[in-house]
Amino acid sequence: MPGGRANIPASESEEYFGWQDFDVKRDDVARGTACPVRACIAPLLQVPAGKSERPVCPVHGIRLHANTFVYWNGDGPSDKAHLRNFRIRPDLARKYVFASTEKAEKHRLGHEMSEDALSWNVFAGLLDAGTLRDATEFLTGRKIAAQPELYLWGERIDLAGGEPSRFEMLEKVGRELEREIRHFRTEPDVILHIPGQIVVCIEAKFGSGNTLAHESNAKADEKPTSVEGLVKRYLDRSSERTRKSIDREAIGSRLHGQLFRNIIFASEMAGKEDWQVVNLVSDEQWKETAPTSRSIEYSFENPEKDVRAYLNPDHRDRFTYRTWEDLYRRVVKEDKRLKKVADYMLSKSAHYKSAFKLA
Repeated sequence: MPGGRANIPASESEEYFGWQDFDVKRDDVARGTACPVRACIAPLLQVPAGKSERPVCPVHGIRLHANTFVYWNGDGPSDKAHLRNFRIRPDLARKYVFASTEKAEKHRLGHEMSEDALSWNVFAGLLDAGTLRDATEFLTGRKIAAQPELYLWGERIDLAGGEPSRFEMLEKVGRELEREIRHFRTEPDVILHIPGQIVVCIEAKFGSGNTLAHESNAKADEKPTSVEGLVKRYLDRSSERTRKSIDREAIGSRLHGQLFRNIIFASEMAGKEDWQVVNLVSDEQWKETAPTSRSIEYSFENPEKDVRAYLNPDHRDRFTYRTWEDLYRRVVKEDKRLKKVADYMLSKSAHYKSAFKLA
């Protein structure tokens, strides 16, 4: 790799980069020896990254990884770099996400492939434009009576900028079902709540797949990963109401762990309210990954059949599978109020290329 580590300057760049900003046809970019930003000739420098080193462009402030990048503004506090990835209402992101003591994997917020950054830009944009109700109707397939409250990773997102608050029922159910879990507790990516009516939990995916139950040596303070462990911890500890919604005997060896936990949590959080779980994925990214994926721990296929198989008949429509691409076409594309969201999704990159096929 070209460049060196001496006197590494912190980048002052505040730019956000979409796929149109990159030139991936250059040989040196393909080899990872040059900045992928179009026409950039700045020498790369080596910076520490965990136990290894990674090349960084000091002009454009991006650290290069294997066919992707991370926003980088120096080795110090990373909020400045991460905020470059938050295009819509970064003021609220700083208040409710960056300042949160509960948000898991905050170190990944500046990654090109961050599912959290994608979820923020789209859902905060929907909220800001007053169109969250329309999106919820598409995602759930239901008529929705009012604009929902928006919670991202359990944090209430308030356009007025009120004091941060957590979704109370998430905290309560978490204490009941995961009291011993120390790291990476169940944290629905998106919760949409209409008090007295419905709780919607969304498991949002971008480049990663849905987790599958598998045997592992999970410790006592870690979430179980096996079918037996998931059923014992979550279903067997849940309320009678939740247990009646699931046919235990229909739970097979192909169990989507995160989705199963979301279903239990959604039902428990809803109480006497209605509930829905949505799996929101990228059709384009899954098509790219599925042919080469051989993992027993992740799936890049539509899980609707598997999930609905263990839901009792009157609950099967409480799980829906949707794509970011269809959300754009059905909700975002024709609504002038959502121009910022549309521009973001149209320019969003994945591995330096257009993330979504939206034509």
